[in-house]
Amino acid sequence: MKCVAKTLEGLETILAQELEEIGVTNIRILKQAVEFETDQEGMYRCNYNLRTAINILVPIANDFVKNEKQLYAFAAKIRWDQYLDENKTFVIKTSINSKQFPEIKLAELKLKDAIVDYFRKRHGTKPSLDKDYPDLRVVLEIENNFANILLDSSGDALFRRGYRKQKGNAQLNEVLAAGLLLNSNWDRKSAITDPMCGSGTFPIEAHCILNKIPAGYSKIRFGLQDLPNFNKKLWLKVKEESNNKMVETGIKIYGFDNDEEMIYAAKKNIEKLPFNDHVIFKTKDFFKHKNFETAFVIINPPSHQQTGKIDIHDFYKKIGDHFKKTEKQINAWIFSSNVDALNSIGLKTSATITMLLNENEHLFNQYKNYQDPKKEQSKQNIINEATDQKYDKEDWEDDSEEYPIKTKIKFRYKK
Repeated sequence: MKCVAKTLEGLETILAQELEEIGVTNIRILKQAVEFETDQEGMYRCNYNLRTAINILVPIANDFVKNEKQLYAFAAKIRWDQYLDENKTFVIKTSINSKQFPEIKLAELKLKDAIVDYFRKRHGTKPSLDKDYPDLRVVLEIENNFANILLDSSGDALFRRGYRKQKGNAQLNEVLAAGLLLNSNWDRKSAITDPMCGSGTFPIEAHCILNKIPAGYSKIRFGLQDLPNFNKKLWLKVKEESNNKMVETGIKIYGFDNDEEMIYAAKKNIEKLPFNDHVIFKTKDFFKHKNFETAFVIINPPSHQQTGKIDIHDFYKKIGDHFKKTEKQINAWIFSSNVDALNSIGLKTSATITMLLNENEHLFNQYKNYQDPKKEQSKQNIINEATDQKYDKEDWEDDSEEYPIKTKIKFRYKK
């Protein structure tokens, strides 16, 4: 079957790489989507494993239509009782880019009428609409005068992983978090620190990637389970084989935040995931970090001014200033929708990834904080000189302030 995996703009290439790893064929990158071919088992694997897909759509019919009347006639020819029965519920989602269909709601209504009339004529009754918990999600896409009708095999969006029990104030979408991690130069083997972790999305997604925990591990139900051709035995096989690939690496992931409620939420969110004792969440102020636990740091700081809080540009400047003071070389990635505030970081950008989310530009910038080799050599020369000299305890003055060192020894110089 042909399938379409929807994603966020900017994550299409990462999603295509994930699909290659699963083993699907004829992959074609589209805008905010990747088209591919697979079988029923492959479709199950995609739903259970893909980290950067929002949903997996299965096309069932397409045709050229010029108006709502032609759309109704086209949709009425589909054998809807293959996918739905009169005792079940459905909902329609639309994506239309066409001058022939200026009123999106009217096109949606015509498709609904076609489905309902099909059942009335053949069965004397009809399925009902349910926008919250439908048995079937029908997707209508119209580009110019080409209409495509698809079924959503994922049901609830795949970024709703199922592990989130507590929400943060500025919740980071799980698909976005996974995509940013996979888009960075993280080697997917080493530890990560998120010093502004909120409710823990970055650390949890990094933990799942490291330990090969399937993205859908905690998700309770998928739309494919409500399709008439659902194969329970095959579905359980896919889940078991995917779960058997999990590996406990033992690598620590760190998440810090100065808000105790957010740290509590983060701890609750990871409770039911495997190997969760390797993720360390603690209440800690970013600006009190004298050193970061890992060389790789990823942050999604607040993007906008909050009432009673510090000026957002000054806040970003302090982030950059704090990185300059760290005693360890770091590789930091910062994601924000506030492009102007990012300019206040004051560090040279090593790489930039631009993403368009809800028609707003977001930047994912890399900053590398290298220690000055001349300063490091000068510090070492002073230490060497001090250790070579003989001294009397009463005849020395402290001159270690200019070159602080991380030991309990203080080096002193003769007057």
